[in-house]
Amino acid sequence: MTNLDLSNNAVKISDKTSPSPNNKINKLGVYLVKINGYKSSSDISGYNKSPFLKFECIDVATQKAGELMFWLPKENASLETNNIKLKILKEFMLNCGCDTEALKGNDLLNCAINKQVKVALKQRERMVIGSKDGKPLIVSEIDYWYSGKPEDALTVNESKMYLPLNEAQKQQYDALLLSWNQANNIETQEIPPPGSNIDLSEQASQPEFPKEESNPFA
Repeated sequence: MTNLDLSNNAVKISDKTSPSPNNKINKLGVYLVKINGYKSSSDISGYNKSPFLKFECIDVATQKAGELMFWLPKENASLETNNIKLKILKEFMLNCGCDTEALKGNDLLNCAINKQVKVALKQRERMVIGSKDGKPLIVSEIDYWYSGKPEDALTVNESKMYLPLNEAQKQQYDALLLSWNQANNIETQEIPPPGSNIDLSEQASQPEFPKEESNPFA
């Protein structure tokens, strides 16, 4: 297995108020960011899904806030999948200038604080249920893709940086929206294509629990 010891698991570094949607990194691209904190799934009371680690960061150029999420190994996953997760995180820690051989646990994670790192971020669509009226919506989220050292010029394939709903997700969205329209006595019109009603403000009202784990091979 990839050598990365997180046996002394993460603790929340900061207890800052979440930034407003207007002050968040909300576009795909390559950013030079500064790491200013981290938290793990173990910080969330009642969370029992896939374990994760989030680094809080600030875009050096705009001072907009962002989060870089890493899925951690879990018991019922394959060895290959768990190794890939650790490899992705280890690469990030190395690009932050941290010694992944000598440091472990909180000492390793704390090493990233105040460090700068170059990151490529993807944009992904997903469906949520509106917290106010229960209407299905498509929201757009920013996901960590990969990283480089601060001086690196990252080469990205822009065609792979935007990930719309897949066909099965589109069908689920269409079906739920149709049911919602009927339940609310709204005349059924042509269903708008996924993404046409993207609402970034809705993300702020979603619970802190993250989306279901995405494919680490993506």
